[in-house]
Amino acid sequence: MNQPSTLPPSQPIALKDLYSVESLDGFKKIEIVDGEWYLTEKEYYSRPEFRMTLIQTKLMVALGTHIRLNKLGKLLSGGLGFVLEGHHNAIQLMRRTDIAFVRKENLAVNVYEPYYSAPDIAVFILKEGAHEGMLRRINDFLTHGTKQVWIAYAESQQIIIHMADDTSKTYDIDDKIIGGELLNGFVLEVSKVFET
Repeated sequence: MNQPSTLPPSQPIALKDLYSVESLDGFKKIEIVDGEWYLTEKEYYSRPEFRMTLIQTKLMVALGTHIRLNKLGKLLSGGLGFVLEGHHNAIQLMRRTDIAFVRKENLAVNVYEPYYSAPDIAVFILKEGAHEGMLRRINDFLTHGTKQVWIAYAESQQIIIHMADDTSKTYDIDDKIIGGELLNGFVLEVSKVFET
């Protein structure tokens, strides 16, 4: 499962193991899948660049402003691990996002550990179309309680929202995203996300 040779084999992987690995260069965004270390695939989930970071910032500002003003919950930036299966002594599935939203009624946080639940919305900013690894990541979130997974594609300037009922909707540059039940009153012009 994409395990780098420099990582210690840990079965099961405990929280202390995760902290020691995250401190190593090159492993800050490491995940855990099927109880094994897992590095994200470089072909679509590449190092940050100005354009990708700008898209992420615009989404964070738009979502964060609406969430804060309406007291809907918390918006979380990338890096936080979401433990979808297991506990602090045996983590089986831990995924990361670029941005995540957790509704206030679902907040249950120990601020010194990963988040032991799925976010309500998971957001990723990608350069290309979804590959097999990203498709599994989307499925992992949706089958563990996430209501929506947003994928913003930098090159095609589209946002695809995958829903828990196995449907998805593609928003092009001239479209608006309406928040619905999760983000009541939220409206986002897709074109504003991709402006440089």
